[in-house]
Amino acid sequence: MNNVENKEQNLIQTNPKKAIKVLAVPIMISLIFAMLNNVIDSAWVSGLGPNALAAVGFITPMFMAIVGLGSGLGAGANSAIVRFIGQKNQKQANNTATHGIIFIVILVIVLTTILLLFLDNILLALGASKVMELGRAYGWWIIFGLFSFLLPNMYAGIFRSEGAVKRATYPIIASAILNMIIDPIFIYTLNMGVSGAAIATIIAQIVMALIPMTYWILIKKDGQIKANFKDYKTDLKIYKEILIVGIPASLEELIMALLSGIVNGVLSVIAGTAGVAVFSASWRLVGLGITPAMGVGIAAITVVGTAYGSKNWDNLKTAFNSAIEFALMLSVGVFLLFFVFAGELSQLFSHSSASGNLAPLITDTIRVLGIYIVTMPLGLIAANYFQAIGKGLNSLVLTFIRELIAIVICIIIFVAVLNWGELGVYWGIIIGGTIGSSIGYFFAKRNVKKLTR
Repeated sequence: MNNVENKEQNLIQTNPKKAIKVLAVPIMISLIFAMLNNVIDSAWVSGLGPNALAAVGFITPMFMAIVGLGSGLGAGANSAIVRFIGQKNQKQANNTATHGIIFIVILVIVLTTILLLFLDNILLALGASKVMELGRAYGWWIIFGLFSFLLPNMYAGIFRSEGAVKRATYPIIASAILNMIIDPIFIYTLNMGVSGAAIATIIAQIVMALIPMTYWILIKKDGQIKANFKDYKTDLKIYKEILIVGIPASLEELIMALLSGIVNGVLSVIAGTAGVAVFSASWRLVGLGITPAMGVGIAAITVVGTAYGSKNWDNLKTAFNSAIEFALMLSVGVFLLFFVFAGELSQLFSHSSASGNLAPLITDTIRVLGIYIVTMPLGLIAANYFQAIGKGLNSLVLTFIRELIAIVICIIIFVAVLNWGELGVYWGIIIGGTIGSSIGYFFAKRNVKKLTR
């Protein structure tokens, strides 16, 4: 392991407050650029008209679920590895990395086959019957390129566990930049439409993320964590350690994707294709706005998990409180930027004559849904805290309460009872998210107090 990684690992164990910020910043940048892949696709596709934008919007929940599955399992590996590092058990830390990569490869094969077979059924379930052909054209390629999203997420989880966050960051940034460049080429120059947007994203992922990260972790092997397939022997306990956090973390992303699908379905009934297009464009930006808090939460997994493994309860408390404060500060700043520049941001999705009439609607929606960004840090950090200490089920339950129970109930009240229409959907997301996040924070804070006593 190089000197920088030694320094970062030492910082994690001696100065958790500073470690949260040092680790979180590059993670935030990588998450923002990862989210930009989806935003970029939507921005360029919007030039093809509202139907094309809506079709990509219908695929978004599935895309979120795919990326979330990879990041969830990466978080599971990260949590298990850092707890082994805290226990000074390097052999088990290495074995965990190897098991994580093998599990992802098997999952890619199984999941790609299933999703390709049932893509039409998924699109119908998501309410995309009016744009089936466009949804199929975009979704087929996204599923085919599943490996390019899942494997880098597992690699990133392994790199973060040893403090090598730059290796988890730079490839994602590079892939998003390449996607920005080649997206219009595939969509317009090569006349491939929505299929071109998906193909460009996958090529960018393979060239800039998958290939270099595979080289670092499987060929160069100069980090603290060594994935060694020659000495690999199946250890079900290690798989259990990964999955006990990874499955709940993945399901959390699936729950959030399901929420997006539910909202799309409701809006398609009360506002039509244009309503879905407006929401999907605005929701992508909101997702981008949440990434700073997500980055802090992922950094907290490493710092809190290491403290938990070494039973350093003071460090654990400091890391949790610092993560909450830092995430809240960043989220308020992002909301203010979105509110002020909502008009300019809306132009990303309304720059053509086919979608120009959506600009005022997207502007207003960004300003309302932007409030959701401020409500999220308490719930996100609480969920990541429970992942860090190996209590993935707690994290899953809290996310389920926040994203489905609280939000869906509020949407039903505001839309079906109060008849607020589209605005009721947006305020249902905001109020429900606030209630759910507060519940998550209460239980996480109580657990921290219990351990530090």
